[in-house]
This record gives sequence, C-alpha cells and structure tokens, in this order.
Amino acid sequence: MEGHVDDLRVGVYYFPNWGTVEHSEWNSITCGMYSTHLFQNRNLSIDIMKSFLLPLFAFFLLLSARGAEAPETPKTLGLSPGPNAAVIKDGKPYRGIGVNYFNCFLRTLDKGDNTSYDAGFATLAAKGIPFARFCATGFWPKDMKLYVEDRAEYFRRLDGVVKSAQKHGVGLVPSLFWLYACVPDLVGEPMDQWANPQRKTQAWMREYVREVVTRYRDNPTIWAWELGNEYSLSASLPNPPKNCKSPSPAARSPN
Repeated sequence: MEGHVDDLRVGVYYFPNWGTVEHSEWNSITCGMYSTHLFQNRNLSIDIMKSFLLPLFAFFLLLSARGAEAPETPKTLGLSPGPNAAVIKDGKPYRGIGVNYFNCFLRTLDKGDNTSYDAGFATLAAKGIPFARFCATGFWPKDMKLYVEDRAEYFRRLDGVVKSAQKHGVGLVPSLFWLYACVPDLVGEPMDQWANPQRKTQAWMREYVREVVTRYRDNPTIWAWELGNEYSLSASLPNPPKNCKSPSPAARSPN
C-alpha cells in the first residue's frame, strides 16, 4: 500500500535506562548489544564486543549527554531514565508496543520526492501506535551514495522523516547500522574489521554515530538508539560452515 505503513511487524520493546543498564539486561536493550556467532568465531565475537560494541555504546551515552547542560527551562523528552533501569514517560514507568517501519527513511533515501512516510506515520498515530523502529541508514553500501556525495541532502531527507514522526506524535528508534555487512563493504574491508579499532570500518561508524546522535539527541521524537538489526541471526541457522559463510564485499553487496 503506497503511502501507508507497508513494512510493519509488531514487536514488543523494553526501554532500559541508558545510564544504569545491568549486564544481564543487555539482551533486551534497543541499543542493540548483539553478539555471538556473527563470524562463526566465539573469540572474535567477544573481541568485537570488547573492542567496538561496548566502547561504541559508551560513545552513545557520552554523545547523548554532552551538550545538554542545564538549559533555563529543562526539556522534557519523550522518554527519560528512571530508577532501577526503568524508563519514564509522562512521569510514570513505561513499557510500550511499537512496530518496525523498516523503510520509512529508505524510500526517501532512494527517491527524494517520496514522502509517503508521512501518511504512514499518520496511520500509526490513528491506530494508537506510540513508536516505530526504522533503518536510519542505507541497507546496501550503494544506498549510502548520497551520504558520501551530498551529506546536507542526506540529512535533509532524514530530517523530513523525524519531523513527520514528531508532527504525528510517533516516537522513533533509529537503527544506525541495520545490515552488519554494509559499512565493511562500503569501505572495502572484511567484516572481521568490526573488531579492529585501527581500521576504516570503526572509524566510519564512529563518524556516523557522532553526526546522527548529536543532530537528534535533544529531539523528543527519538525514544532510543539502536546499533543494528539481528546481528546474531546466523546463530539460528543450522550447519554454520555451510550457511554462515562470509563472502567478499563484492559478493555480498550489489553494486
């Protein structure tokens, strides 16, 4: 249905306190601390957690807090951290049921005049859906061509999505690196360079996190941040040597 929310899957999300997350709760964080079998190598997965995902998560927290020093009138965000890893909305602990609106940004990233996401957010509001999780980046490396060549236009289109959601009163959970192969393929590195802080993959991701988070960190429409989607999905596949191969960037991503 063009102009409507045609990519929705209902999901239940728990929003923990960004500042006081317990280790045992990481599997339910919308910030996406996924691990294990991504590269069929447990030690490598642990290295990735230690050398990149955990520091990047801390980076999220730092960017979200920096620059918000004591305005004269405190800004009330859509969600705020509460005691005991609770999330507060309208002064009360909150749990919500939202949807995946996967391509609300991808559709306008592909065609700048496609603003059908606005009708989608209107539909969500009419149905009483409080928030949507979406792909806040390209899916394939080719989708990031606009970001590389015209960053101002790229963010103009992302701004349009955020403003539309805000207009309709729908919270957003941006997923910054939806496909784990996208950035390594974009910079021409193997996926195992996620674990290497000296390589281009991590540098690129840190720059993107910095730009997006600092741009929207004070916007009440942003309810939570997520690093990526289904990073441990391959752990559910049988026969890992056959089904979990990691081909070259040229073989993984379309031109």
